[in-house]
Amino acid sequence: MREIVDGAVVREATTAGLDPVDVVRRLSHAAPLSPGDVVAIGIPGGPRRQLGAHCVLETEIDEIGFQENELRQPVQEIESRVDRRARTSRA
Repeated sequence: MREIVDGAVVREATTAGLDPVDVVRRLSHAAPLSPGDVVAIGIPGGPRRQLGAHCVLETEIDEIGFQENELRQPVQEIESRVDRRARTSRA
């Protein structure tokens, strides 16, 4: 798997150590999940980057393809909303 930001490869990794059950369990505390939902978590491992508005993020998987997204707001703002939802759902 590769993470590409604005045309530059910023991270490469495999999913060998990824536990999908744990990912879904943790995510379901922050947001409701329904059958058929797609969970896109990015590339495992490596340092996190702060992505700003209008960055183009591609996630590429060998022999499958890639997905490209342009961010409309900084990732930091999105994560803050998810964190607030998680705290609210646990209360």
